Amino acid sequence: MKNSILIVDDLTFNRKQIKAVLKDMQQIEFYDAEDGFQAIKEVEDNDIDLIILDLMMPGKDGFDVLRELKADAKYKDIPIIVYSGMDNIDSVNQALELGAYDYFPKPLTMEQIQFVVPVKVKNALDSYVQRKALLRMHEKMKLELMLANVLQQTLIATSKKGPLADMYGKYLSCDEIGGNFYECVQFEDNVWFIMADVSSHGVAAAMIASMIKVDFTNSIKYLSCPAEVLRHMNDTFYSMMQGDYTFTAVVGKKQGNVLAFANAGHSHPMVYTHETDHVHVLYSKDKPVGLVEKAEYSSHKIIVSTEDIIFLYTDGLFNTREQYDMEMNYQDLSGCFMNYKHIIQENPEEFFNVVLRLFAGIADEKVIDDVSLMLIKIH
Repeated sequence: MKNSILIVDDLTFNRKQIKAVLKDMQQIEFYDAEDGFQAIKEVEDNDIDLIILDLMMPGKDGFDVLRELKADAKYKDIPIIVYSGMDNIDSVNQALELGAYDYFPKPLTMEQIQFVVPVKVKNALDSYVQRKALLRMHEKMKLELMLANVLQQTLIATSKKGPLADMYGKYLSCDEIGGNFYECVQFEDNVWFIMADVSSHGVAAAMIASMIKVDFTNSIKYLSCPAEVLRHMNDTFYSMMQGDYTFTAVVGKKQGNVLAFANAGHSHPMVYTHETDHVHVLYSKDKPVGLVEKAEYSSHKIIVSTEDIIFLYTDGLFNTREQYDMEMNYQDLSGCFMNYKHIIQENPEEFFNVVLRLFAGIADEKVIDDVSLMLIKIH
């Protein structure tokens, strides 16, 4: 593949001399411009890899060309080697400050013709070609992350209605893809749910989140209580990752009017009890999943009934409230849950927005940590 070099000089002799200096370089295609106006047009019309630019030209000079190209996002990365008279070093310094890649003086000495100029040109071309390759790789990764984000969103439902309960959720990721996961499954007259928060972000965390979904969906088919599900997950993930990646999780199971739950280092869930018009914080916390081998987890039980609401969330919700201790956060959040419970009946999404504004300071859905919220309304 040929590299294209644009030589900009108002004197034909100088342009020919530079071409002669570079004649032994392989795969080079030259473009000429005799002033700054023509230089800009050549850059716009062709895929230029390097510009060799005379600073002193009538009309639009080399400084004007530098300023214009470096101010344009499309062309600012093209390396520009400037050259000028040896007695004009101040002009060279100014050009370097404007973003020139390198310079050489004129007139050219024999040593410069044989060694210096070809080396400077080769270094500039190599640097630019490598940068373009990195940019292409970066764009490819961005596209793949966008596709991964779309796939991840398919793993996490925003709403799900069933005969035993309705689920509503919201997930905001601080990166293109993140490491939170939540799910609510109605299986054999039971309502199972989970919320998990992986200890990292990005691709690895997203892969772990998808593995959590698979493990949870399979294990509730043959395990009877939330603590057993967490123990199974801990055995599975610790054997694979040896503590390098961990995650917090809450697993719950509603069977009849009994809600059993187990907590692996996660933020405490809350339950609004319709009969008593009260919000209960379900305090209980064991070790995160995958942290130690053979971790033990305990299931706890409370009585629930029709119209009760379960609320789960990740600790990313509190990242802008560092001045508060966690107990204060739980008290404030349970108060918010109580005060705005009427919104849940009409518009769960609006309840999520209220919580995000009050606790995470979020109005534009941009977060510094992954945030997940889930409501489960019991029928």
